[in-house]
Amino acid sequence: MLNLIEIPLAIFRNNRGTDKLVFLWKGMTWFLAKRAGISFVARLWNGARIEVSPSSAYSGVFYFKYPEGKDMEFLRANSGQSDVFVDVGANVGIFSALMADKTPRVVMFEPDPGCFKSIEAMAALNRTMAEFELHNLAVSDRKGQLHFLSDGALSTTGRLVDQEQGSGANVSMVRVDTLDNVLGDRFDRVVMKMDIEGGEEKAFLGATRLFNERRVKLVMFERLGRTNLEAIEALLSSCRYEIFRVLDDGSLATSRDLVGVPLINLFACPAGSMRSMVRV
Repeated sequence: MLNLIEIPLAIFRNNRGTDKLVFLWKGMTWFLAKRAGISFVARLWNGARIEVSPSSAYSGVFYFKYPEGKDMEFLRANSGQSDVFVDVGANVGIFSALMADKTPRVVMFEPDPGCFKSIEAMAALNRTMAEFELHNLAVSDRKGQLHFLSDGALSTTGRLVDQEQGSGANVSMVRVDTLDNVLGDRFDRVVMKMDIEGGEEKAFLGATRLFNERRVKLVMFERLGRTNLEAIEALLSSCRYEIFRVLDDGSLATSRDLVGVPLINLFACPAGSMRSMVRV
């Protein structure tokens, strides 16, 4: 958690031009509201609104125009012609809120009951921006039920766990399904964000038809230490997709030494289409 000295430094380092001053005001206001325990509705820079709880990790939207930096900027820049934005692991809906002005439809997946209430509130506040479709379930390679570990109220690190980890006060059973089942053949131009704390391999396996038919035009996914990147690379390669990374200068990199490091976001798109992507 950033302190009162680190916040202005981070804001000035990660924003440009007048955004530095805009987000300095927003950031300090949020810092004080969080410590006072105040809940409120905030309007984001793209016009979307969110219901803010001080117990959640909303800080990024008050500190930075793009909470995921160049990655979010790149995703927005290349989402203009999409039929739908699919948010796998939506948490409290911040990412979807910041994408709602770029696509006519937003489909969100979130298994955590508390977080799901937050995305319901976000969708209700922004019903004039996009059509929202909400699924209170986790995404995997099959339909059924699995163990889900929550790290606390509105946590950003909730995840599916194996059966041997499936005990304790913070573990519950949640419904799971595949992206192929839920999305079906409804969309031809899908832009997707996947942030499910290491469960990406099974989520990709459950979307094989979507990728084989090359209906996913761009996907951003989190690469953690526990992410099985080799399996994901093999699956996407078989579907004729290429994996790349957006560097700090906005350029795109495909080399293994830059793509293979942990704790970053990676992208994938149909082979050959990366050259036409908008750089940021």
